[in-house]
Amino acid sequence: MTAERLARAGLTRTDDLFWFLNGWATSSLDGYAGRPSAAGMPGTPLLVAGGQPLTGGPFGQPPLPVLPVHLQQVKAVDASRAPRLADGRLAPDGAVRLRLRPPGTGLEAQGAFSAGNEVGDPGPFRTTEREVLNEDRIGPQYFGEASLRGADASAQVSLRSVRHYTTDRAIRARAENVQDTLDGPPLQQLVAPRLVLSAEELLPGTHWLTAHYAALRSLPFFKTLGYELPARRRHAHIGVRGDIGVRGDIGVRGDPSGNRSGRTQRLRYRFGYRRATLASDAGRFRSAPPPNLTFDWTEDHLTTHVGVGDLSLPFSPLPGNAPVRLRFGVSADYTRAQAKRASLDDPTLLTTRAYAELAAPSAAFRPRLAALLSQTDGQLGGGALLSSQFPLGRRSSLGLHLGYVRAPYAAGGPFWYWLQQGLPAPQHPEGQIALPSSPFPASERLTADLHLRRTFAGGLRLALELSARHFQHLSLPSGSYRFARIALPAYAPPGGALVPHLRLHTEASGQTVRAAIEGTHTAPAGLTHQLRYDVFAHHATGEGGARRAFDQRFARVPRHQLRYTARLAVATRFSLEGRVTARSPEHWPAYRPAGADCS
Repeated sequence: MTAERLARAGLTRTDDLFWFLNGWATSSLDGYAGRPSAAGMPGTPLLVAGGQPLTGGPFGQPPLPVLPVHLQQVKAVDASRAPRLADGRLAPDGAVRLRLRPPGTGLEAQGAFSAGNEVGDPGPFRTTEREVLNEDRIGPQYFGEASLRGADASAQVSLRSVRHYTTDRAIRARAENVQDTLDGPPLQQLVAPRLVLSAEELLPGTHWLTAHYAALRSLPFFKTLGYELPARRRHAHIGVRGDIGVRGDIGVRGDPSGNRSGRTQRLRYRFGYRRATLASDAGRFRSAPPPNLTFDWTEDHLTTHVGVGDLSLPFSPLPGNAPVRLRFGVSADYTRAQAKRASLDDPTLLTTRAYAELAAPSAAFRPRLAALLSQTDGQLGGGALLSSQFPLGRRSSLGLHLGYVRAPYAAGGPFWYWLQQGLPAPQHPEGQIALPSSPFPASERLTADLHLRRTFAGGLRLALELSARHFQHLSLPSGSYRFARIALPAYAPPGGALVPHLRLHTEASGQTVRAAIEGTHTAPAGLTHQLRYDVFAHHATGEGGARRAFDQRFARVPRHQLRYTARLAVATRFSLEGRVTARSPEHWPAYRPAGADCS
């Protein structure tokens, strides 16, 4: 997806991007802090912005709310719903890569502002009438950027600031500790500066130094706690990466043609350090969180990746001797975590990976094979991916993607170990994690994706997509929620506080299936119509809590979605685009009255 399409779609928030991408779902309890996931995948995708992978920090929260990048900076978006090899690691739940726009020549500055409301009553933004219905206020969101680029180097600095308020009664009642936030602090507040320095001729190749900081105060939902709690999150990151072109002498030896200097090989590297903190923010709103839920977690993270690409093999097993390219590399991550003021051990995790990828982009069916092997704290992981595209005549093509991924539980990060040790949380008395009886505990998944495209003589273009997934040994929480009478300082909702009864299961297994059909046609000239229908289904295997955990996770994915898009283009300078989307509701675990059975 290019920047032109993003601008034409009228998107102003990064969260909106996942509503626009086909085959993605964004679930949210507060209306704007979305948790994106590829339809049919249990976890969050790997997010890569400007060549730097962004991870969630302590307790495995998704990084989207602390993204320091504004959509105004995005040049293109590349999203994969299937497992993918990205930035030296295997992303089991898909990946989203934000390719950022390079600075223009000379001195350049730009800015953006946005504000609005969700659906429903359109206003006013602020009201002193407590009985007047109003909705979540989206924004204001501010963004500013300045850059300077010369012949050999460039500098770019930007700042993103976001505030969100809520007056929605349902959100306030469910959150139990947020009252009258239009008169108090915003429900979500983000300040994120970013600095990028690049050198193109001062050293061989091109090199970038990136530093960004994000401070977020919000009311996030912790899925393994079952609560929305005021929290304060800080991310500080500094990293350097480079792309060095080397002429043919580092190629594979033994080229029978003897011509080893005509192609430029690529050597890419990346080093980064991140310090992330996550702490409770009990004094932010007018009432405190439930007892025993204060926390202060810190995570220091070192990451590195070195890869070599575009190497030509000296032989070709493909028809017509189509050239085969090799890409390989290694990557590693070191994490040290601290749970302050808690009687928990501080885990230190080391993940190492090695990968290789073979591709033949000029072959008739463009095959690509990738394999990765990893270890995290002695737990083995890895996977293999195979993709290809077959031409079916001049107007049709068939794409195929197959994948197998083994993800060790330790790859979930330090919060996995904290939960094993009994992280203070309102969990079920039997809520401790029990690893399967395996020397190398891990979840496994098999994926298959099929894409069929055809163009008809009249200009009609049809696309058919089919995706199937099989999961084994997923780590998922199952829970029921009820209002129990727990004493709170003030503003408790009727019936008491919302208390979850959760249990984490490592044996959740099942299958998911997604199908979609899309048609595009232009008639009359300049007016393009597009209609797309998606359907999703899942089936849980096993029994008891593991089956319930799988059902609860995928019941949140809309079963049906229908989208119509129309675009009117006048000459080359004006276009008007509109979209209408209808989808079935998300299903979350139901609330139960106090004293009800919570099994």
